[in-house]
Amino acid sequence: MEDIFNDIDKKKISEYHDYCHKTSFWPVKSPISHEENSIWFWIEKNHQYNCQLWDEEDKARRSNVDDSHIAINKRNIDRFNQKRNDAIECIDEKILDRLSNIKVQEGAWFNSETAGSIIDRLSIVSLKILHMGIQADRFDIDMSQKEELSILRAELNNLAMQESRISNEMVGLRDSNEMLLAKTSALESENSDMLRAVDLMREEIENIESNERNLITKLKDLDQENQDLMSQSGSLHDERGFFKDKSRNLEIQLNRAVASERLLSQEAGILEANIRELEVKINNLENAGSTEYQDLMAETRELESEYSEVLAREQVLINRMNLLEKENIRLEQDIVRMTDRETDLNNAIISLKENMVIMERELESSMRMRERLKDSMIDVIDRNERLGLSGPPAPDLSNRY
Repeated sequence: MEDIFNDIDKKKISEYHDYCHKTSFWPVKSPISHEENSIWFWIEKNHQYNCQLWDEEDKARRSNVDDSHIAINKRNIDRFNQKRNDAIECIDEKILDRLSNIKVQEGAWFNSETAGSIIDRLSIVSLKILHMGIQADRFDIDMSQKEELSILRAELNNLAMQESRISNEMVGLRDSNEMLLAKTSALESENSDMLRAVDLMREEIENIESNERNLITKLKDLDQENQDLMSQSGSLHDERGFFKDKSRNLEIQLNRAVASERLLSQEAGILEANIRELEVKINNLENAGSTEYQDLMAETRELESEYSEVLAREQVLINRMNLLEKENIRLEQDIVRMTDRETDLNNAIISLKENMVIMERELESSMRMRERLKDSMIDVIDRNERLGLSGPPAPDLSNRY
């Protein structure tokens, strides 16, 4: 991951401080030009104000000048000290700008001072090292001053150790920032994954809603188809009753025709017996006299005429009975076809009911997946159940014939 503080590490800052001290025109002008209002611009200003503040404090300790000069030095000390603090705040603001996209985690570690204050301490330590070195390199000193020089060298070593400690604090601060950046990057990656997961869940919810709408539409279609089949089944039931009544009437007519045929057969038998008796009588009376014979012949012809009429009526009844039998057979075939059709409709109704049960189970599964659609889906299922309970029950026609 890119280090956003790579350009302001402690080595570069310390080298810049030392480089400034080696130039003759410092602190009036910086040996390196920096972009205005950048973080290095304010590091430069902070070190410049520290150097000017140090010089003013040396001047304020003079004893061979008027108090008015010392007062001017004191005012300059206050002015440079304020500018130095302003530069520290500007350094902190620039560092915070670089950390603007980083979220501070709960329980994160905090420094006891700001990064700007640490950079300010590096500037002061470089100044102490510079002036301690100047004092240590002097040759116009006596023994007492040499003792003081030894003390100064010890202080110089302490300052070097202090600079090293401050540098380590800077490194620790940078490491903390890098850890914070790494955690921020991980959190951003997790956030991106969560957003993608939310989008996928959104798409899945939309698909579930679409499937539920399709299931509701199919359920309505199945309910409408079931109602249509129930209506057709009722019509078939009415037609079946009509054909059944017609078949019963035809059976009654057929039974009557059979009874009439039996009566005619009996009458025909009686007439045949009478004719045979008359023939016997005719044979017996042929010799008895022509007059009586003629009367008997006339009576015989009348009987034959009546017999012919009876035979004609019997033939008509036979033909009618044949027609009734054919009509009865056709009605029985129609009844069989109607029974088969009614059976098919009953099977279709059972299949539709099974499909409706499957659809209701699928709807219940979708309801468990989409809790927020629970109320509306329950209303649909309740409405379908109410329709199934209030509608006419499917007639059981298996034992009707």
